[in-house]
Amino acid sequence: MGKKKKSRVVWTDTLYLYKRLYPYVRPYWKKFFLAVACSVPVSLCSAGVAYLVKPALDDVFLKKDMQMLIYIPLAIIAPVCHQGVF
Repeated sequence: MGKKKKSRVVWTDTLYLYKRLYPYVRPYWKKFFLAVACSVPVSLCSAGVAYLVKPALDDVFLKKDMQMLIYIPLAIIAPVCHQGVF
């Protein structure tokens, strides 16, 4: 068996495809940017929940801090509810 040729995507080919698709995409550009703008807070909330899990495990389970047992779940629920808005 011989070596397979690697296909190269030429920049002009890509630009040509974008030019062909532009008339179909143009009416939806506002919705596209709205979707991007809404996905940023959702991703930040997902990262925030992951960031809050470590203190929950460390403080509640290892240090046996009962006060944090109340605060950490509330702190985790807040970004999840905010995520539901978007």
